[in-house]
Amino acid sequence: MLQRLAGKPPGYLARRALREAGRFVRSGFFRRRLRRLTPERLARATGCASLASFWRDIASQNFLYGDSDRELLRRLHQESCSDARQSLQKCLHSILSHEFDLLGSGPTQLGAKIDWHLDFKSGRRWDLTPSHKIEYAELDRPSDVKVAWELSRGHHFVTLGQAWLVDRDERALAEFESQIRSWISSNPVGYGIHWTCTMEVGLRAVNWIWALALFADAPCHDEFLGEVLTTLYLHGLWIHENLEIAHINGNHYIADALGLVACGALFQSLPEGRRWLEQGWRILEQEIRLQVEDDGVDIEASVPYHRLGLEIFLTGARFLQSAGCAPSENYWQKIEKMIEFVHAYTLPDGSSPVIGDADDGRVLLFDEVPIRDHRYLLSTGCALFGRAGWKRRAAKFWMDSLWILGPSSLEKYEKLPAETDAGSAAFRSAGFYVLRSPDQYLFVDAGPVGFKGLGGHGHNDCLSFEWHARGRPVLTDSGLFVYTASPEWRDRFRSTAFHNTIRVDGEELNRFLSPPTLWFLGNDAQPIEVQYRHEEGREFLHAGHTGYRRLSDPVTVFRTFELDRNSPLLHLTDRLEGSFEHVVEFFFHAAPGAKLQFRGERAFAFLWPSGFAAHIECRSGPPVDFSEREGWFAPSYGVRVSRPVCVASVRTRLPLEMAWTMGIQGG
Repeated sequence: MLQRLAGKPPGYLARRALREAGRFVRSGFFRRRLRRLTPERLARATGCASLASFWRDIASQNFLYGDSDRELLRRLHQESCSDARQSLQKCLHSILSHEFDLLGSGPTQLGAKIDWHLDFKSGRRWDLTPSHKIEYAELDRPSDVKVAWELSRGHHFVTLGQAWLVDRDERALAEFESQIRSWISSNPVGYGIHWTCTMEVGLRAVNWIWALALFADAPCHDEFLGEVLTTLYLHGLWIHENLEIAHINGNHYIADALGLVACGALFQSLPEGRRWLEQGWRILEQEIRLQVEDDGVDIEASVPYHRLGLEIFLTGARFLQSAGCAPSENYWQKIEKMIEFVHAYTLPDGSSPVIGDADDGRVLLFDEVPIRDHRYLLSTGCALFGRAGWKRRAAKFWMDSLWILGPSSLEKYEKLPAETDAGSAAFRSAGFYVLRSPDQYLFVDAGPVGFKGLGGHGHNDCLSFEWHARGRPVLTDSGLFVYTASPEWRDRFRSTAFHNTIRVDGEELNRFLSPPTLWFLGNDAQPIEVQYRHEEGREFLHAGHTGYRRLSDPVTVFRTFELDRNSPLLHLTDRLEGSFEHVVEFFFHAAPGAKLQFRGERAFAFLWPSGFAAHIECRSGPPVDFSEREGWFAPSYGVRVSRPVCVASVRTRLPLEMAWTMGIQGG
């Protein structure tokens, strides 16, 4: 409870307490009401003889895909997308074998009968108790509810639907029916961990409904259709009753809204369905204004969560269009701006930096795309908005774009010329800056902690940076390893010391709150004096923050970046203002695979086996004490790789100015 209440204002706490008390009182009655709903009763409400006929009528109206779409998708995979077809067949084999690789688990066989309540990484199994009584975080044990949740989101059901549409593989249909029935029988509405978080209910509904659309022309059993449609109707009722409204709304609330839109689009012939559709649509329209800055960056202050929010808004628009609704012009403009940020942050190798939290969260999975590759959003944006400037960095038309938009989008993409990529980009509201030259890429976080000052999925990374040169990663962010499975590692990965920034007197630049909480940080480090300029021969960025002004001797930190446009050189100048003696630490986190080599008293280098090396020299300032520490990089949730970190420490009286030059050898 303390975890959930920490950092919230008194007014919100009072409103939340009243809402939760009312929900608690209603919960028993609500669950009993939902259990009384049967396929026969729901069929009568639709005016159809059965839910099977209700669904077949919807499918005949081209729900998400028309007959021509299905035929073209099938032909494309058989004729020109053979690699995608082979990948699909490989995924199908894993699903039929009940082999899953989720959140760092590695390929794991789950046995003939899937246990939907099991965290198969830790062995923790949750009982079928009323969902509102379950405390799933369990910070005193290494369990991770996200593992069970991720499996039950049902991303693989969409894969089964694709396998049916492309190859008419009857094994996919049989497995789909079998697993859905297994899930329904194991998860009565309102009981167990899969009803504790409304976001999970919403994303599960989206995947089930999309999978159904892919199986639209399959000979599904009438009894199965009755079960799955009734359960989806229950999902809509549950989401409506349990919206995750917060003081500051984030990705959970818009995922709830997406679930309402999806269920509403499916059941829009019913009064309840129309209410869900209108309510979900209203929330998405409202939240895209509130949760996306004017520059197009999500307020979560996290690149991976920006991707998740963008997917939610895009998928919501697709369901709305399928229901005959039109998102507003402002809605589309915000989506376009969100994709502009994706275009800006895409790395030279096509992946994305892991800035802020990262839990591998996706809405729909249509292809085996590496988790850090967001370029499918660029090809989607090319087709949606005709932005030729995104095509070169997109590299190709990705399968995700084909499936989310439909096959007609491919022609729109192919007609666009591949224009020259844009250079540097400033996202001033968010405080993110991407500086580029022919040989370099620099991502700088000069923004606030995130989530409107609450922290959320942001890290202690103000004035931290990620630097790539000659197409190779050199100094990178650390990413995020786990959440509830280890509060200690959760805090380490979001700490100041895990970022390429500056720490004073061993203090966090934004305080960890007390009592401990995984989702909030103090709002100490306010950005100040931010200046960005594109100059002849260089990119220039200067910024400071107030994170250490709370010390007994207030300290203000400034950092200046100068990116050389003509050679792979980066110059940093760090200035700290204060009056007394302090210990100042400068952190440099190498990309994995490097070894650290000290070169005299004022320089060091990171060397990779290929011969690629980065030389970093302290050009001015007092004597420096260099040391090596073990650092960690998390390329995805649940995975961490060791890497070297060089820490340059100085004990001195302020003010202090240090100048650094970073250059590249080899490559």
